[in-house]
Amino acid sequence: MQRLRQGAGRRFPGFHTATGFMNRRFAIVSIAIVAAIVVLAAVYASSHPDGLERVAEQLGFISQATEEPVFAAPLPDYSTDAIKSPFWSTSVAGLIGAALVFIVVVLIGRLFRKR
Repeated sequence: MQRLRQGAGRRFPGFHTATGFMNRRFAIVSIAIVAAIVVLAAVYASSHPDGLERVAEQLGFISQATEEPVFAAPLPDYSTDAIKSPFWSTSVAGLIGAALVFIVVVLIGRLFRKR
């Protein structure tokens, strides 16, 4: 196992093999790439119905959907009310979602981290 860790350090220079954590520069670059993808892809993705809506349309039971949701979504239709521009509203909603996923993954990783 130790030999595998040493090899990983040479192939992935941004990875600390002794601790198993990414260095700061690698993490910042990764987050920046994810943010760019979210901003560029959020507008395209939100213009198409999501998986559940698409299946409901294809199977013909979309008309049975209720107007009142079971609970209020924090960012309905991938948008924010505070921002008027559709592009930036959708992009900010995507960034908030990506940040929440990142936080959950980090917390789960810390929970299962070897001590």
